[in-house]
Formats: sequence, C-alpha cells, structure tokens
Amino acid sequence: MTVDQMTDILDIKPLIPPNVWPLLFVFLAMLILIALLVFYFLRRKKNIENPPPLKVTQTESPREKALRKIEELNTSGLLERHQYRKYYFGMSEILRTFLQEEYAIEAVDATTEELTPKIKQSESFSEEQKFNLLFLLREMDLVKFAKSNPTSESLEKLKKVLKEFIEK
Repeated sequence: MTVDQMTDILDIKPLIPPNVWPLLFVFLAMLILIALLVFYFLRRKKNIENPPPLKVTQTESPREKALRKIEELNTSGLLERHQYRKYYFGMSEILRTFLQEEYAIEAVDATTEELTPKIKQSESFSEEQKFNLLFLLREMDLVKFAKSNPTSESLEKLKKVLKEFIEK
C-alpha cells in the first residue's frame, strides 16, 4: 500500500469529548457542596451535643475589683522597668474607676481640679480620707504630667495610702 491509498488514518480523538466538560464541572461543584453540607451538619450536631459550659460570673464589688487590679499592676513589672509614668497612670485609673463605681463621683473623665471641689463637698468621706484622696490625686499628677521621678519612699507611701483608702 502506498501513501496515497491510505485513507483510513484519522486524527487522534480527545480522551473526553468537548461537550462533557460542563457536566464534569457541575458534578464536581455538587460534590464540593455536598461535602460542605455534611461537614456543617456534623459540626453543628457536635456543638449541640456538647454545648460550651456556662460561665458563672461572680460579681466583684468595686473595692474587690480595685484591690485585684492594684495587685495586677504591682506584678506587671512596670516598676522594675522604671516605667513610673505608666504605673501611675494605671494607679490613677484604678482610683478614679473606684470613686466612680463606689461613690458615684464622675472621676474617670474629670481632672484633679474638677474633682477637688466634689471631694471636699462630699459627705461620703471623713476629713482624713479627703486629705488622703487629694494627696493621691496630686502625687499621681506630678508623675503623670510633670514627668517627675518618684523616690522609692514616696512610691511606697503612695501605694500604702491608696490601698488603705480603698480598703476603708
């Protein structure tokens, strides 16, 4: 046979006919959708069977909360790293939050000058407590805003007066 006589040789046929590709795509999309639905329902069923435990929160009094935060601040390592300003800002925030929660004195957003008349007029505090409270606020402002470095004695005195004020 010569080359001219060969008429039965045809081109190579594709493995998958071209009109099958859309059907294959739809089939794969359905498989993925089914897998996602199975995963979702199995996971949902597991969560329904084992619900997370309910957190029983015990409410802390403002006094307990303030004392706990003071301890956290003391163990934060700010004093060891000589970050007095951050430490005093933390102490001031604790004191002001305590005043606001315990005595309903709007202290968190007020300046010391705005707080001074409120404290002096308040009947909730004894004269000694008023003196100590104003001392605390002014000493904290010195470190916070005047950037003075406290001595170890003044720092210990401040911590002691703050703790005594909150405990009373």
